[in-house]
Order: sequence, then C-alpha cells, then structure tokens
Amino acid sequence: MTFQGGNGAGVPAFTVSAIIPGIAVITSPVSTTDGGSAIVDTSQDLSVTWTPISIGQVDFKLSGGDYSPGGVSISLACTFDGATGAGVVSRTLLSSMKGMAGTSSTYASLTSSLQETTVVGRLTIVTQSSQNTPADRAFNVTLQ
Repeated sequence: MTFQGGNGAGVPAFTVSAIIPGIAVITSPVSTTDGGSAIVDTSQDLSVTWTPISIGQVDFKLSGGDYSPGGVSISLACTFDGATGAGVVSRTLLSSMKGMAGTSSTYASLTSSLQETTVVGRLTIVTQSSQNTPADRAFNVTLQ
C-alpha cells in the first residue's frame, strides 16, 4: 500500500509504502490433534516455533485471567525476529502467569507484523502492518 501527501503548508512531499509481512504459521506449541489444549510446562522455558517469514517480526501472545467485572485479565507478549523461526519465553514469566491466571482459561496466538519509519524533512512517518489468518487464531493453552 502506498501513501502520498505533503507539498503544502510546510509539509514536504512524500511517498511511503507499507509492506505487509508474510504469514507466520505457529508450529509449536500447538493444540493436540483432537483439538485439546496445548500443554505448557511452566517449570521450563517455552520454545515457540513458526514458519519463518522474510521480513518483519512475529508477536507471540498468551492471555487469560478473569474478564468479568472486578476480575483481572493478564497477558504476556513476546516479539521475535520473524526470519529466525524460533523464540524462547522465559519460565519465570510463564510461572508468574500461571500463578496469576489461577483456574481461568489461557489462550495463545501468533501474528506477523512490520513497522517502518521514514523521515522526510522534519516529518517522521511510521507505518505498521500485520497479518494473521483464521488458522492462526488463538488456541487454548493449559499452564502446568
């Protein structure tokens, strides 16, 4: 997608393109073949893997807690270089999340994203793009 603007009122003319990153498909952790929860051992670091993408980063997120009025919702988000195809979530963070989540459901998701900054004169333009697919929707995770 290309954006053009400026050339008036002190704003220099510019053309900026936003590039959409490829789709990163999570390969681990994943739900069991029968659609059950992915099991995450919180006493160990969690290895997260996905099909590598050529540009951008991936955002792995765990979320849960109590969303009812007065409840506490929690989330953990980690950003990794999309081309590496792998990242690690610390067991310290996982065990803390398990303690705060209690018995509530926890979900994991993965999206690909790209942020680029262009400077034209004194104007800073930041473009952000992201992509996920129905196959990459959040899935249930059991923290053990």
